[in-house]
Amino acid sequence: MEKVQKIGWRKRRVRGLGEPHPWEPQHMRLQSVCYAEAAGGGRRNVALGVIQHLWRAPVAFIGFYAPEGVKITESRIYVPGSLRLVDDSEYLAGVEAHKRAFAGDLRGTMLLDGGLPGYFDIPMDAGWRISLDLVHRRLELTDAWGLASSAEVVGDIAPFAWAYQKSGFCVLTLYDKDLGGPRDDLLFVAKREGVELRWRQRVA
Repeated sequence: MEKVQKIGWRKRRVRGLGEPHPWEPQHMRLQSVCYAEAAGGGRRNVALGVIQHLWRAPVAFIGFYAPEGVKITESRIYVPGSLRLVDDSEYLAGVEAHKRAFAGDLRGTMLLDGGLPGYFDIPMDAGWRISLDLVHRRLELTDAWGLASSAEVVGDIAPFAWAYQKSGFCVLTLYDKDLGGPRDDLLFVAKREGVELRWRQRVA
């Protein structure tokens, strides 16, 4: 008797040459929740959160957001959250250019070292050092060129710490305060080494 191979209800389709993988950032449904924020008023304020992936485990992210108060047009400065209240094409174009320039500056401070296979098809950074003090609730950032900043963290940092421990890496991205989520089209870099979570107070 001839053996008939069972055919499942979901037919497998071969990915074509040059076709992006469905797990790449631009083809994922990112549902981000901002849990904590480093408040300091500087150019390196960040939001700490978790990216809920459709098929994989949650991933912690550190989202830099463009600084406020930057002059966009002759008479207007950038204020996050006001995009829905205005109808000014010149201002909106200036805000988008401001975010892209900010993402370009951040990308210039990162030392890319290989990629992260098996989860996201994205480059990995080897230059940043990130230290999160869970006791005193402070976040310290140092880029590849030695420029350091420190700020107090407000909000719940437990989800970020939990997701980082589970996945073993985090994502450096641009957090768009106008949209309330990461902008993976501007900056999306994996960070596996150089991240420190300090759980206990150090004894002098």
